[in-house]
Amino acid sequence: MHIKLIHKFILIFAIIGIAEFVLISTLGSHLVQHRLVKSEGLKLYKEAAKISQSDVLTNGIDEDSFSSLYRNLHALAGYQDCEIWLLGSDGTIYMNTAQESVSEASEDAEYPVLEGFDPLKLGSGYYSVGTFFDYYSEDHLTVLSPVTGNLDIRGYIAIHEPMNNIFADREEILAIIHLLSIIVYILFLTVFILLYLTILRPLRKIQTGIREYADGRLNYHIPVNSHDEMGRLAASLNYMSDELNKSGEYERNFIANVSHDFRSPLTSMKGFVEAILDGTIPPEMQEKYLRIVLAETERLTKLTNGILSLNRIDQKQSKLNLTVFDINGVIRDTAATFEGICTPRQIS
Repeated sequence: MHIKLIHKFILIFAIIGIAEFVLISTLGSHLVQHRLVKSEGLKLYKEAAKISQSDVLTNGIDEDSFSSLYRNLHALAGYQDCEIWLLGSDGTIYMNTAQESVSEASEDAEYPVLEGFDPLKLGSGYYSVGTFFDYYSEDHLTVLSPVTGNLDIRGYIAIHEPMNNIFADREEILAIIHLLSIIVYILFLTVFILLYLTILRPLRKIQTGIREYADGRLNYHIPVNSHDEMGRLAASLNYMSDELNKSGEYERNFIANVSHDFRSPLTSMKGFVEAILDGTIPPEMQEKYLRIVLAETERLTKLTNGILSLNRIDQKQSKLNLTVFDINGVIRDTAATFEGICTPRQIS
């Protein structure tokens, strides 16, 4: 089974579209998510470092500054859709902006403590992704910045952002990428349609014309009238078919003329020979008519040589030589050849 060129193009076009969708949904999704996590992690880390280096934390916290710090961090966390914690060096959660209120800072207050808290377990990067020592049930993007004082680490500022926020941003970006890919796909489809109209469809018409020529229908005209390469190719093929058709017509006319030229002397020779055999021509006249028969054989010889010469001329193997001859003698000899046909019909 022969597969048409247009079917191959459609198949390739479909494979490219499917491959593009799969790549965007897998590799593209992974790359976009990695970029978003890295960018968001750097932004949160800068914010955490800025908070941890504030004078309120480095100089010590009293009850008034503790409440003021909570209000500021709570507003900031609400704006950035994240949670901001103030952690002790042992993992004690002194402040969590996810709570609507916070206990006053005092020695008697009870604060939750993270079990197994060890900042080194988060890795050497400035951000980490996970449940933050099993505190969350879902993954969060976490940055940790130390609060220092007198060259000692007093605690940490931790900022947590749900990975669902990253996932939502990722899906928005992927939706835009998918939309752009669809637009590009439509543009390529438009180019493909134009390619089909300007190349494939004329090519099929040319192919049909070639089959017509192969079947001997040289008068077929390929209907391609464009002014590009396809149009010029069709025009060349049409010109070739016209010339071949003219050559065929010339050959047919040539064969008809040659047949007539051979038939006339053969008929004359047959008539004279039959007349000699049946006694119509008396013995004393036979020499005359035998000479006419001989002249007709010479004429046939000349016709045969002329055909061979014409073939050499067509092949550009020889040149014509012009000579002077007696046309009256040619006329007399020609008229004498028809005497055997004209006499019985009383034509003089």
